[in-house]
Amino acid sequence: MTNTNRPAENCYFKRIGVELNAYRRHLLDRIEIQKSTKGVSKIIIDGVSPQTKPSSIYAAAAKFDLCELLIDSSENLSRCAQWQIHSVQLDMTADRGYKKGPISSVMHAGIYFTIDMAGYSCASTRRMWIYNVRNLLNLCSKKNIIVVFNEEKYTEEEVLEIFLLFKIKKRVAVKFLSTNVENMLITAAMKKYAYKGAIIPMEENESSFKRLVYRATKPLKSIKK
Repeated sequence: MTNTNRPAENCYFKRIGVELNAYRRHLLDRIEIQKSTKGVSKIIIDGVSPQTKPSSIYAAAAKFDLCELLIDSSENLSRCAQWQIHSVQLDMTADRGYKKGPISSVMHAGIYFTIDMAGYSCASTRRMWIYNVRNLLNLCSKKNIIVVFNEEKYTEEEVLEIFLLFKIKKRVAVKFLSTNVENMLITAAMKKYAYKGAIIPMEENESSFKRLVYRATKPLKSIKK
């Protein structure tokens, strides 16, 4: 797979004022990605298998703010729960039989689930997408969910209306596009830029990602004071 920017997966979360630039690549690709210097960058890695080592994931994600893995089985999901990543995107276009155990492990590790609206957009995958999204929402109790969408196809209100069809409250669906996103970003920034409760000193022209540290309202449990 060619390493390119994926505009269909880029998303501007207007409720929190964060621009997310996503780039997708296969784990075996070696072409260097030219990423934007604006906003927060996210690498979406495909090709995770039972033989994948975490070191290869970290090497591929080293130059990006966030790392997300494309996952197509409960087995791979269980393994990535032990890795230093920020989110996973489950294959919602086929019947993969995701189970509660791996889902719970991922949540316990503080990893978020990204739901891409692309599966709903395509008529051939829409039914399976709806089935899998409903299943995921039940298994994770509607927690740790982030929704991304192509702004050329959907407005935020249209996305919210679709999720209301899953019989969830609007305030919960709104979190998928705001609070959950911000919490994930702040936690990721804290892990990178805070050490034993101390934040790396402010610099001129700081990145959008580092500035997220200053939104934190409470210490991160995994960072010792």
